[in-house]
Amino acid sequence: MTVQLPSLVLEALAALPEREGPCYFWTGKSARQTCAKYWRVRLGQIAGRAGVRAFHPHRLRDTFAVELLLSEVTIHDVSTLLGHSSVQTTERYYAAWNTAKRNRLARIV
Repeated sequence: MTVQLPSLVLEALAALPEREGPCYFWTGKSARQTCAKYWRVRLGQIAGRAGVRAFHPHRLRDTFAVELLLSEVTIHDVSTLLGHSSVQTTERYYAAWNTAKRNRLARIV
């Protein structure tokens, strides 16, 4: 993903002294850390302090999906957020909590 920088920022970056390589904020010499890795480690630390054994962030997916569905977020949107290739996958696991569909059908009847 790229983000277009305002001209003021570009001018300030251009005024910096010569740098090694094409990156302003990373030298290329250290390992990159993804946002996912950062949160996986951080959540693991929190779980450890809370005494949760064998914690893995994937365990939070069900809570995330169910809370969204109980808040009447569409199952299509939940499917997208979970990264499922098909809404049928999401429905297989979470249809029971699809309150948006249940309430929509109740209004029809």
